[in-house]
Amino acid sequence: AEVKYLETILKNAPITTSRKIKTKGIFAKEKVAKACPFVLDVQDKSVDVYFSNDFVSKSLTGSQDVSAYKDMRLATEEPLYSFSVGARFGYNISYRWNLHTGFNYSQINEKFEYVDPESNQTRIITIKDYVYDNGKIVDSIVTEQTVLVPGTTKHTVYNKYRTFDIPVLGRYTIFANKHLSLSGVAGVFINLSMQEKGMILAANNNKPISLSSLDDEGNTMFKTQLGLTGYGSLSLAYHITPNIDFLLEPNVRLQTESMTNDNYPLTQRFNTYGLSTG
Repeated sequence: AEVKYLETILKNAPITTSRKIKTKGIFAKEKVAKACPFVLDVQDKSVDVYFSNDFVSKSLTGSQDVSAYKDMRLATEEPLYSFSVGARFGYNISYRWNLHTGFNYSQINEKFEYVDPESNQTRIITIKDYVYDNGKIVDSIVTEQTVLVPGTTKHTVYNKYRTFDIPVLGRYTIFANKHLSLSGVAGVFINLSMQEKGMILAANNNKPISLSSLDDEGNTMFKTQLGLTGYGSLSLAYHITPNIDFLLEPNVRLQTESMTNDNYPLTQRFNTYGLSTG
């Protein structure tokens, strides 16, 4: 009877239930940890603006028949401080590999100094002789002598070789942390145009002539385009802010083609060693 009574109570009693519902914001996004701590700071695109302090080494080569002329050119031409300036636009294809292109302007400076051996200069030398009597000067004799000094007319001209190039470069990141990164850069400069201004010695008479002079057939000594120039550098970047770096980049550029045309007896190349900042 008691069992039936309890069953009756349980059947007629109101049923109450309670449960805890655990919810999560549907707009919350869990931050995924990166495997490499530097990936968070990598930008897909970059722009480099730089100025390079350049030092050049000139190479002149030719047959044995023009060795004397080559020596005269080397003796009369002296390389001077040169420079480059440009901008590069980069795209990161991976964490370590980047591609760069842009525009580069370079100016190679040198001094041409020539003493004309056929020029003459007249100088008057005054000679004064004294006549002594008992240790005292009692008279003097003044004479003048004309001296002819050959080859004293000096020509000094500052030569300029200007090149306009498009760099096509690949960059490989060797080391990177939140303060510094070190990369190797290699590629080519595609020359668009070369312009020259100044003077050198002519091959036929060893007289000074303009760099843009024409020969009897109307040909110039120098090309207007130089083809490809090899480029290599080590690039050190100091991260000033997440978006701005200070660049320090020692570099070398090697010309693969001669600057002179086939009608000129010498081949001329410049190798450039620079230090870029930007």
